[in-house]
Amino acid sequence: MNKNPRKYEWYSDPRGCVTAGWGLCMSAKDMAVIGAMVLNDGLYNGNRIISEEYLKDMLSPHLKLGERFGFMNYGYLWYKPYDDKEVYAAIGDSGNIIYINKEKKYLLE
Repeated sequence: MNKNPRKYEWYSDPRGCVTAGWGLCMSAKDMAVIGAMVLNDGLYNGNRIISEEYLKDMLSPHLKLGERFGFMNYGYLWYKPYDDKEVYAAIGDSGNIIYINKEKKYLLE
């Protein structure tokens, strides 16, 4: 059993600037917190963490991906697999996924 769990980190360059689309290491619990916050329109435990305006922009399609990515839409690090459904996924390395279905108020991480 590993007695020294991996620390939370976000890889950065020598100047301390974090990478934009990868290198964020966190626990499954933290992924669930992010998912719950997105599912609840930027609120977590009753506190506003992300503005509704930014959340809407973050989840809005900014790019239509090609066949290799199933023609999904892509926002700011969030994928939208269906054009006509409020379903989103943050897809990370090694199968780490935060799946949100806003229509059914469902979160899976």
